[in-house]
Amino acid sequence: MTSGKKVLLVLARAGMEMSWRYAWVGFLMLLTCHRVFPLAEAAGAFIMAIILNHLSANHNWRLYQSLLLQAAGLVFFSLLLLYRMWYETFSFFSFTWVSIFFQDPMSRPHKYMLLLIFCCLLLIWRGGRTLVKSPMDYHHVCIQFDKGIGLFILLLLVKFLIQEKAGILVDGLALGFLVCAFFIFSLLSIFLVRKEPDVEKSFMTGYHGIGITLSLTSLMVLFGSGATFFFYPTLTQVADSLQVLLKDAAEPMVPIFITIILFLFAPGKMRNELEERIGPLSDMSGFSSPAVGKWETLVLKGIGLGLMVIIGIIAAGLFGLFIRYLLRLLLKRNIQNSPQNMSLYWIRSVAGWFILLPVRAWKALISFLESAESAASVYAGLLRWGHRSGLRLLSGETPVEYGDRLMHHFPDLRNEITWIIDAFNREIYGQMTTDHNLLFRLRSAQRRMKRLRYWPSRIRICFSR
Repeated sequence: MTSGKKVLLVLARAGMEMSWRYAWVGFLMLLTCHRVFPLAEAAGAFIMAIILNHLSANHNWRLYQSLLLQAAGLVFFSLLLLYRMWYETFSFFSFTWVSIFFQDPMSRPHKYMLLLIFCCLLLIWRGGRTLVKSPMDYHHVCIQFDKGIGLFILLLLVKFLIQEKAGILVDGLALGFLVCAFFIFSLLSIFLVRKEPDVEKSFMTGYHGIGITLSLTSLMVLFGSGATFFFYPTLTQVADSLQVLLKDAAEPMVPIFITIILFLFAPGKMRNELEERIGPLSDMSGFSSPAVGKWETLVLKGIGLGLMVIIGIIAAGLFGLFIRYLLRLLLKRNIQNSPQNMSLYWIRSVAGWFILLPVRAWKALISFLESAESAASVYAGLLRWGHRSGLRLLSGETPVEYGDRLMHHFPDLRNEITWIIDAFNREIYGQMTTDHNLLFRLRSAQRRMKRLRYWPSRIRICFSR
């Protein structure tokens, strides 16, 4: 794996871990403290945990050195969280708020609340350590994907039960956007760590430039979409800061724009009258400036600039595609012997698919309810699974050859595919009856093949055919 691909994989994995962990932390803080867990401090603690664990793993530090540094990092971010959530009116480096925290019990949060904040910080910190310690291979990434989905479902169930049974509405957490960010980062991670063939990949002749452009554009769109969904609560502050910037930048230009428009579209006499009428429009003092901190303004400006760059790149890519297809259309030759009914083929295909839809639904329901009575029925299910994944059985292809082709595209399912094909060969060619224990193993293998973790590979193969 190249260094650039490793960096993209680390960023995508970090987005996976941070999405579900911040969702749980934000939910617990809103439920108990009625306060939003600061996203900037959570991201800072996550990055600090990654750096410290990476240094301790690669520089052969002693255990006490690693523990001291991690304890110092936890103490620093614990103080930073207390400052941001309760004592932000003071200066952080004055330590006045620290003395108030220890001397004034009335202004101090409850001890259980402090314990909850520390546990939430440990959950974020644990995510950075997991990112460093866990291997970056396909199996472990799929395990993290399944774990994240399970924890998101558990969070939704807990939120629903609290709302229905206790009547407590936990509002203010953009849970839907965090779920979208998790799925985008997860699918991108699975795509980056998938098993690659031994043959070196390269673009076709004449498509190198457009291939690189589309690849970079796709990666930037995916990362941009994931970052947008993840930072959605912060983007509301971006809108406020952009309002301030637009006010400061556009206020001196309003009279110039009005003069140019009047010069282009209004006659001379009418121009003077309109200038008198719309002159007060240049006064933008009615807009109120929201209160935004200095460092938050800088961060939000950087995020806004990054989003503008991403939008510009997407627009440039779409414009390039439009020009490319326009040139292909203009340079297309007129074929005299083309069939006249070609435009009706897709209409007949769509109509036939909708006509046969009830029959297909009935067959799918029957295959779902009926149990496997022989290895041949399990093998038939394997053929249906491969057909839906874009790998149908070729004419004259033996079961062993078809199994080798499936195992080439799904190496993690090698054992399951081998069990099913061997049992089918013994039953059909060896005239041996399959016992109930082996049928149970075959059905379990077939269920494992239908797991959610293999859907991205199945969809990718289906669309690449």
